[in-house]
Amino acid sequence: MRQDHVKYSSAADFRPIAPVVWELTLRGSARKPIRLLADDALIETIHDPPLLQQLRNVASLPGIVEAVWALPNVHASTAFPVGCVAASDPDAGGVVTPMAVGDDPFCGVRLMTIDLDRAGFESRLPELLNGLARTIPTGNRHGRRQSAISLHRALLEGAAWAVELGFGSADEIALIESLGSLVGADPDVISGHAKALGEEQLGSLGDGHHFIEFGYVDSILDEEVARTFGLTPGQPTVLVQAGSRGLGRQVLSEYQRIMSRAAARHLIHLPDRQLYCAPVHSHEGRDYLAAMASAANFAFANRQVLAHHIAHTIQTLFGTAGQRPAVQTVYEQCHNTISLEIHTVKGNRKRLCVHRRGASRIVSPGHGDLPLTYQAAGQPVILPGHYTTGSYICVSHDAMDGLALASVPAHTGAQAQRRSARDMLMMRKPEEPEHVLVHANRSMGERHLPGRDLETVTGIVEAGHLVRRVARIQPLAVFRA
Repeated sequence: MRQDHVKYSSAADFRPIAPVVWELTLRGSARKPIRLLADDALIETIHDPPLLQQLRNVASLPGIVEAVWALPNVHASTAFPVGCVAASDPDAGGVVTPMAVGDDPFCGVRLMTIDLDRAGFESRLPELLNGLARTIPTGNRHGRRQSAISLHRALLEGAAWAVELGFGSADEIALIESLGSLVGADPDVISGHAKALGEEQLGSLGDGHHFIEFGYVDSILDEEVARTFGLTPGQPTVLVQAGSRGLGRQVLSEYQRIMSRAAARHLIHLPDRQLYCAPVHSHEGRDYLAAMASAANFAFANRQVLAHHIAHTIQTLFGTAGQRPAVQTVYEQCHNTISLEIHTVKGNRKRLCVHRRGASRIVSPGHGDLPLTYQAAGQPVILPGHYTTGSYICVSHDAMDGLALASVPAHTGAQAQRRSARDMLMMRKPEEPEHVLVHANRSMGERHLPGRDLETVTGIVEAGHLVRRVARIQPLAVFRA
């Protein structure tokens, strides 16, 4: 279908409506406002016509409520921008669009700490990376093959299935968003081809933006919360980001066709033909949510198996007779999500279908979804930067007041270029820290460029009272496909 293009010339089209909140002047058929979290410097850079058009397209979907939110990491993607949050009202004809999660629903990142001295840990990083290369399948290499019955359970149960098979311990489940499993999954709405891909890829690391990063706690900014999270200065850390692999990609491919036909049948005008959708309450909408939940549970199980293998590799390398270093999970959060949540809209509590691409949900201290350990402090919020810049560990703010539908950036918005992993090793810029080791296979992957400044992105969401900074993680080595 023809896109209804409107020219947006500059930041002059945005007006400030609150601290770090800007609203885009409405033009054309957008049903709801477009709001951006930005500071004065960032707002001057938001003038990319494809991005602004995509935001406007999302705002024109049926049933969108309140506003479409753009976070500081926002950039154009396929139909639905990365760093974008939008909610629809199912009871008012609101739709669900698979492009909000793309081909990797509920991709997520887990933070773990390692009970080792930094100097001793750093000295053996090359051995550790080589050990992971022997243990962790990457790219097109196969992971732990599952039977059809076992995969069916993984799609229904997520991380709990992996723990039952001996991958990790039960106490980790409480430290995973949604307890590592989405309700409503139905493997029967996923094709045999998608399942065949899943049978071969559990416990494997994809290419693109997936990684295993080793680092250390460089600085502590909130000592009390850091103690609650188990973070201490100089402590070695692991960040592992992985998702639903080929199974998730196949689910998207299949529902592209299904949802395109559904949009036509329900007389939904698509401002971009790739922004296919269906009413949440329709047969197609319900089936997609069940398929997405199944793919999400696969992602939860995959990360649980990966975390177990990483911990085992560390403990084998650094362990001595009768002593193995503890590898503790701090938290695992997801992005590229669609979920049914209760939010307040114009003073009324409503159940909304919330889409987050390149964004993560957060909950305030005392929320029932938090582990008991974090009830008083708040949710750990992981904000990964580029492997040359480090990452922040934050905590959800007790005064976040529903801004951006309680969402934060999932990363700093790094753009990607297609390069071979060998080229990635050869393309290190002079300003990049030489001490960061990079281990990558020679299969094709994406090289992620630094994107927006970590301090800027984190500072904006902190100024918006969404999070507070707790600690900064400095990278030492990264393992990629």
